[in-house]
Amino acid sequence: MMLLLLETGIRISELVGIQLSDVHLRDGNVLVHGKGSKQRLVPIQSKMRQVLQKYIKERGNALTDALLVTIDNEPIAIGTIQKLIK
Repeated sequence: MMLLLLETGIRISELVGIQLSDVHLRDGNVLVHGKGSKQRLVPIQSKMRQVLQKYIKERGNALTDALLVTIDNEPIAIGTIQKLIK
Protein backbone atom coordinates (compact mmCIF):
# COMPACT_ATOMS: atom_id res chain seq x y z
CA MET A 1 0.00 0.00 0.00
CA MET A 2 2.69 2.49 1.00
CA LEU A 3 4.95 1.49 -1.86
CA LEU A 4 2.13 2.03 -4.35
CA LEU A 5 1.36 5.47 -2.88
CA LEU A 6 5.01 6.50 -2.92
CA GLU A 7 5.84 5.16 -6.36
CA THR A 8 2.81 6.51 -8.18
CA GLY A 9 1.95 9.66 -6.24
CA ILE A 10 -1.76 8.80 -6.28
CA ARG A 11 -4.17 10.07 -3.64
CA ILE A 12 -5.46 7.82 -0.88
CA SER A 13 -8.96 8.13 -2.32
CA GLU A 14 -7.61 6.92 -5.66
CA LEU A 15 -5.80 4.04 -3.97
CA VAL A 16 -8.95 2.67 -2.32
CA GLY A 17 -10.75 2.94 -5.66
CA ILE A 18 -8.39 0.55 -7.45
CA GLN A 19 -10.06 -2.70 -8.46
CA LEU A 20 -8.27 -5.95 -9.30
CA SER A 21 -9.27 -5.44 -12.93
CA ASP A 22 -7.44 -2.07 -12.88
CA VAL A 23 -4.07 -3.71 -12.20
CA HIS A 24 -2.25 -4.63 -15.41
CA LEU A 25 0.91 -6.38 -14.25
CA ARG A 26 1.94 -7.50 -17.73
CA ASP A 27 1.68 -3.97 -19.11
CA GLY A 28 3.22 -2.43 -16.00
CA ASN A 29 0.46 0.01 -15.18
CA VAL A 30 -2.56 0.62 -12.97
CA LEU A 31 -5.78 2.31 -14.06
CA VAL A 32 -6.54 5.03 -11.51
CA HIS A 33 -9.95 6.64 -11.13
CA GLY A 34 -9.36 10.25 -10.12
CA LYS A 35 -11.35 13.34 -9.30
CA GLY A 36 -14.19 14.23 -11.61
CA SER A 37 -14.57 10.66 -12.88
CA LYS A 38 -11.29 11.00 -14.80
CA GLN A 39 -9.21 7.92 -15.42
CA ARG A 40 -5.51 7.64 -16.13
CA LEU A 41 -2.95 4.88 -16.54
CA VAL A 42 -0.15 5.14 -14.00
CA PRO A 43 3.07 3.22 -14.75
CA ILE A 44 4.62 0.95 -12.14
CA GLN A 45 8.15 -0.41 -12.00
CA SER A 46 9.12 -4.06 -11.95
CA LYS A 47 9.61 -4.15 -8.15
CA MET A 48 6.06 -2.80 -7.68
CA ARG A 49 4.75 -5.44 -10.10
CA GLN A 50 6.41 -8.15 -8.01
CA VAL A 51 4.96 -6.75 -4.78
CA LEU A 52 1.46 -6.48 -6.28
CA GLN A 53 1.65 -9.98 -7.73
CA LYS A 54 2.63 -11.38 -4.32
CA TYR A 55 -0.10 -9.35 -2.57
CA ILE A 56 -2.80 -10.46 -5.01
CA LYS A 57 -1.79 -14.08 -4.45
CA GLU A 58 -1.91 -13.64 -0.65
CA ARG A 59 -5.19 -11.68 -0.89
CA GLY A 60 -6.92 -14.71 -2.33
CA ASN A 61 -10.50 -14.76 -3.56
CA ALA A 62 -12.29 -12.06 -1.61
CA LEU A 63 -15.95 -11.39 -2.40
CA THR A 64 -15.07 -7.87 -3.53
CA ASP A 65 -13.11 -6.70 -6.57
CA ALA A 66 -11.33 -4.03 -4.51
CA LEU A 67 -7.57 -4.43 -4.64
CA LEU A 68 -6.98 -3.56 -1.00
CA VAL A 69 -9.05 -5.46 1.52
CA THR A 70 -9.15 -5.85 5.28
CA ILE A 71 -8.61 -9.12 7.11
CA ASP A 72 -12.40 -9.61 6.84
CA ASN A 73 -12.16 -9.33 3.03
CA GLU A 74 -13.96 -5.98 3.02
CA PRO A 75 -12.68 -3.07 0.91
CA ILE A 76 -10.29 -0.97 2.97
CA ALA A 77 -11.55 2.50 3.92
CA ILE A 78 -9.79 5.82 3.42
CA GLY A 79 -9.84 6.46 7.17
CA THR A 80 -8.12 3.15 7.84
CA ILE A 81 -5.27 4.02 5.52
CA GLN A 82 -4.99 7.48 7.05
CA LYS A 83 -4.72 5.95 10.53
CA LEU A 84 -2.09 3.46 9.38
CA ILE A 85 0.00 6.24 7.84
CA LYS A 86 -0.33 8.43 10.92
